[in-house]
Amino acid sequence: MPGTCYNGIRILGLEGIGMQKGTTKEEKFEEIYRIYENEVFKISRYYTNDEYTAHDITQKAFCKLF
Repeated sequence: MPGTCYNGIRILGLEGIGMQKGTTKEEKFEEIYRIYENEVFKISRYYTNDEYTAHDITQKAFCKLF
């Protein structure tokens, strides 16, 4: 459910992120990455309490998305 909270962390929805004509999947991925990279990192950092592990988790999450 978009806009809900999980353990006090706001979960954002993907509303408004649609494929416009002429937009490639790579461009859409880059847009999603720009929008959510910091949030994914902050959540990972919160749960792991380790910056390097949080970067790894963030990278793996976006690799799975791609």
